[in-house]
Amino acid sequence: MKFYAVIDTNVFVSALLAKHEDSPTVTIVEKLFDSTVVPVFSKVILEE
Repeated sequence: MKFYAVIDTNVFVSALLAKHEDSPTVTIVEKLFDSTVVPVFSKVILEE
């Protein structure tokens, strides 16, 4: 099953700074790479 989600820049930053591999932000980024989560962006988020 695929999920569509708006991913804010803070999710990526938090995943990079996470100390645990099982943190929620790391899990979200992993799911982006395996295509379980499809990112949805707006123009405002891309400009951020």
